[in-house]
Amino acid sequence: MGACLTALGWADAVIVMTAMAAGWGVDRLGYVVAPESVPLWGEFGLFALWTAVALGVFVGVTRLPWPRG
Repeated sequence: MGACLTALGWADAVIVMTAMAAGWGVDRLGYVVAPESVPLWGEFGLFALWTAVALGVFVGVTRLPWPRG
């Protein structure tokens, strides 16, 4: 993963890490709300939500205007 982020460049790596952190935060909140005794399908729902949030943050951040240098 680190090699992929290095190949993308610094700004892209920050975007990916921000998206991953947002997704991870939603995942942790999901486990707080739903106890760890959730069935397998419940975990699938949390992973799907995690992926959707990470993708949404990534798309949202990449749509921001960047300074031209």
